[in-house]
Formats: sequence, structure tokens, C-alpha cells
Amino acid sequence: MVAEESDDEPLNIREDWDSVTIYVEPEQSEDIEITFTRLKKQLKREGVTLEKNKHYYRGVFEVAFGEYREETKEKIRELAKQNADQ
Repeated sequence: MVAEESDDEPLNIREDWDSVTIYVEPEQSEDIEITFTRLKKQLKREGVTLEKNKHYYRGVFEVAFGEYREETKEKIRELAKQNADQ
């Protein structure tokens, strides 16, 4: 029997993390790093520690698949069609 996870329990990265590797274009990678570095510096001035996997990437994906879900799916469709046409 599998115990159900409670939303009140904190995430245990070692036990709960699904390792994922994704490809991004070099320009996107640079934008990701620049944006992360700037946010990290801004938040540090406010006394907040920004972690890339725990906060930054999670925020990107929550927005992309939350409030912008339909736009994200449409962009994914466009990219897939571009590859199919090549």
C-alpha cells in the first residue's frame, strides 16, 4: 500500500526529485542564466536566497503551464510543426 503524500509535507528533494535534462538553444541558455543571475542579485539585496532548481525553474514552469497553459501548448504545436516541415 502506498501512503498518500500530504500537501502539508515539505518536498524532500532527495526522495521526491525527478531528474530531468532538457535541451535549450544556446541563446535561450544565455537568457536563462542572465535572468537567473539578475534575479538572484536583486533578491539577495532583499535578504532572500534564490535557488535555481527549487525556485527559478519551478516558477518558469508553473507560469508556462499555469496561467499561460494555452499559449504554451500553442507554441509547442508550432515548434513541432516546424520540425515536421523540414
